[in-house]
Amino acid sequence: MNHRILLALGPNRPQRSYLAAIEAAGLQPEVVSDPSEPLEGIEPDPCVPAVVLDPESLSRPLRDVLVELGERLPLASCVLAGGIGPLPEVRGLHLRRVPEPVHGPVLREAIEQALGDNRAKRAELQFASADGGADHLDEARVRRLYRLTRALSKVSDLPSVSLLAAEAVQDLLPGRGVQVQLWDPNHPGVFAEASAGSEMGDQMVRMPLEVSLGRVGELTVDGSGGAPFDEAGEAILAAAAAPVAAAAEAQIQRLDRSRAQEATLLAMARIADMRDNETGQHLSRVSHYSVLIAEGMRDDGHCRDEITGEFLEDLFRCAPLHDLGKVAIPDAILLKAGRLSPMEWELMKSHPTVGALILDQLMEENPVLGFISMGRDIAHCHHEKWDGSGYPEGVAGEEIPLSARIVALADIYDALTTERSYKSAWSHAEALAYLGDLSGTHLDPRVLAAFLSREDQIDQIRTRLADDPVAGPEDARHAA
Repeated sequence: MNHRILLALGPNRPQRSYLAAIEAAGLQPEVVSDPSEPLEGIEPDPCVPAVVLDPESLSRPLRDVLVELGERLPLASCVLAGGIGPLPEVRGLHLRRVPEPVHGPVLREAIEQALGDNRAKRAELQFASADGGADHLDEARVRRLYRLTRALSKVSDLPSVSLLAAEAVQDLLPGRGVQVQLWDPNHPGVFAEASAGSEMGDQMVRMPLEVSLGRVGELTVDGSGGAPFDEAGEAILAAAAAPVAAAAEAQIQRLDRSRAQEATLLAMARIADMRDNETGQHLSRVSHYSVLIAEGMRDDGHCRDEITGEFLEDLFRCAPLHDLGKVAIPDAILLKAGRLSPMEWELMKSHPTVGALILDQLMEENPVLGFISMGRDIAHCHHEKWDGSGYPEGVAGEEIPLSARIVALADIYDALTTERSYKSAWSHAEALAYLGDLSGTHLDPRVLAAFLSREDQIDQIRTRLADDPVAGPEDARHAA
């Protein structure tokens, strides 16, 4: 379902900020022509989960507009832009306020909550329209379904959806084993599973979860335990399936947005790298070197609490972002063949700060992309040195984030051993000898030790991901 967010803001509101936050959520903003009468010409549409209203621009009382909104768009919530005072109460309408100045994550959260409300209302309608469904629900089960729907609107990952669903179905059908399986039909690797109750028997009842994306999972209930699984049980299972399917669809769409944003970010990193690096495998090598170093440190007994599986995954994804800030460095400086002037050098040294600012803004607009925090650390600190003589902040020792200390070594090694048009490649042995002299000054001794003890594997990565030879002069220049 392609959700549209109606935006009715007066000239005094920061419309651009609202548009950016809505688009960052992967939603389609639609600006109404007249914010004083925002509902004029609006027809009922289940694809509108929220309307953003400016109370100060309305030509009539806010409550009257809200009542009409609830009648015309019964599945929508309302987000008020700015204003103060208590929120009016309108039957059946969820109402929120976003304070100004607009903060991206706050607006994003309000929109996500509106999407959750929309899914809950759609699920209620689906169940109410099911043949005979309501006849099999007592008050306790209705309350349990409502709690499930509300809880599903607040989760942010597929495993949480599966766990909540399994617990709820077991409560709704006590005495029976329950299994919930969820998946992305377009990405086989995305899968979540949870179970509750007793072990599954030989007779199982399956309820497919169908949405616009296709089948996104199944609710499976043990049909052999206790009383026979009859029409009432099927109706109850169908009632639970509706909000679970909607929530699974929402999380899959969220993952798709995250993938798209991550791909865009990596494309930016590749563009920055290509401007002063003719080779195609530099970023891939740095990622592989970094993970091998981190695994080595953990195996050596260092930073075991920090170097988790998630840390290694994030490190592999974020290492390519180290020189992201170079997108802001002019070609005349970035590609200069000779020595940089003092002023040019200062500008070149700004690229870690620029990269951090880019990623700070991305994190503010997309808080779901938690791994970007590591990318920010790497971009900002990969030119810091263990003895504090680096840039841009001059921090030292363990004040430098571990991820940045690791990537710094990986990047230096790759720069030394890779041929460029302006330099020939050093041999693996030459690079190791040079790096050994940097222990305790430029490089973290423990990071370097893990690297050196696995130098055979490092060399294998270098060989496997080697670039084609680059023709050019043999003179070298120092990399920034």
